[in-house]
Amino acid sequence: MGGGLAGLRVANLLARRLGREIDENRVRISLYAKDREHTYACGLLCVSLGLRPLAHYTRKLADFVHRRVRLVVDEVSAIDVDKGRIHGAETHRFDILVLATGAEPDFAFVPGFAEASHNFYTREGAPRLYEALRSFSGGRIVFFVAPPFKGPAAPAEYLPLLADFLTRRGVRERTELVYATPESTLHPREELARWMEETFARLGVHVERNVRPVAVHPEERYIETHLGTRIPFDLLVAIPPHRGARVVEAANLPHSNGFVPVDPATGRLPERDNVYVIGDAALTPWCKAGSTAHFMAETLVENLVHRLEGREEIARFDGKTAFFLFESFDRASFVTFAGGQGVRISPPSPLFAAAKFAYDEAYWLGVLGLI
Repeated sequence: MGGGLAGLRVANLLARRLGREIDENRVRISLYAKDREHTYACGLLCVSLGLRPLAHYTRKLADFVHRRVRLVVDEVSAIDVDKGRIHGAETHRFDILVLATGAEPDFAFVPGFAEASHNFYTREGAPRLYEALRSFSGGRIVFFVAPPFKGPAAPAEYLPLLADFLTRRGVRERTELVYATPESTLHPREELARWMEETFARLGVHVERNVRPVAVHPEERYIETHLGTRIPFDLLVAIPPHRGARVVEAANLPHSNGFVPVDPATGRLPERDNVYVIGDAALTPWCKAGSTAHFMAETLVENLVHRLEGREEIARFDGKTAFFLFESFDRASFVTFAGGQGVRISPPSPLFAAAKFAYDEAYWLGVLGLI
């Protein structure tokens, strides 16, 4: 259930592994999605900076669903785990449910936030942010970031890329950049927080910690904090705290703001033998990153195949994550970590920047389960 990267990849990998069983009508795989289009989420940052149009990262969902998978485009309104039913325009039965319902930014978490802020996390927001930046002639840009969020690189690389964008437009010297967060550290991962401290200092980014908004005032253009102080802005760009799908919150499942706690090594819900959760919808120690879902899908599919064959589910996921981290349009690092290992950040290189743009084109092969 879910038409994002995690849901698509699991469905397509299963279809490739269970072709004979599906053809013999012993197994049926259905993919439930609420949208007929699929957007490569990481590409929205590029859209917001004018590197690519939105259409470059958006494709027809049906074109990336294996022929052995039944695609159902429907807004699911309720999940009945006890009876094995999904309710939408129609009611559908399941024996095994894989929740890949994702995470979405909660722009309504304080009054005025949705009206005042721009973002690069939605298909509507990224082009709108680009238009705002194109006409920006100088002033104070505040970048507000509050966990939990998906995309571990985004808080770190956005301001370096924005600084490069403003420099190329000739307005960087007339712009003050501010990074604001309700946390005492800049990033949940210590090594990334250190990278951000060093990079922001080099770029002259002002940092505001422990900023807990109680309201945002769009007309007066300032954030009101819990201490009664004001953080003024001319342009507010934000990654607000994320939450899981509302339909998950309403289901008879344990959850925290729509995120379901599962065994992080298998994705299985301990209380429900036939429910698995993958990707951003899962409440685990792992990052909410596309690469995490990419690698975790392999573990989940291996265990599901074993289960259907009557064998023990022995595959285990260690939290493997890998992503590129830009310090400018022309230079990027490669970041990797897994399990209890520390974060490894390679020295920045033009090669990694080129590799990131190349991966953006290869992303669709991963969705199909080909890489």
